[in-house]
Amino acid sequence: MRGARTLMAATMAAALGGCAWHVPGTQAGQAHLATQAGEARLAPQPAPHLAAPPIPGTQPLSAPEVAALRARLREHAKAHCGTCHQSSRPSHKAAAIAIYDLDRDDWHTMLTVPRLQAGFPRRLTGRLDDAGRRDLQAFIAHEVALRQR
Repeated sequence: MRGARTLMAATMAAALGGCAWHVPGTQAGQAHLATQAGEARLAPQPAPHLAAPPIPGTQPLSAPEVAALRARLREHAKAHCGTCHQSSRPSHKAAAIAIYDLDRDDWHTMLTVPRLQAGFPRRLTGRLDDAGRRDLQAFIAHEVALRQR
């Protein structure tokens, strides 16, 4: 019975486009379950702030261009993910805030490479126009490159 509930929860979360913290068995899901059980979990450590390196086949972004790109993505994320990922909202989820908090100026440093490549874009991609999707791809490429230096 428990396996069936886990499968049903994972299927529902995927179908609804929800965050991974809804899915038992994922790291975020385990943190959410631990939070519900009253256990404390440490938030991931933010990555150091680094200048954007060039991405093969593209021109490197200047510091103001990177800041503008991050600001645009933050606004998109607030519109579509802020319910859970903004600590200032009454609807925020502690496990979601541990992944990234859109109220922090350095919110982007909380995203790990696996989350940048899968979890973060999963919910946003279908809700963005072409320009927003290009911004998302550029943001992910630069943030991943920063963490892999």
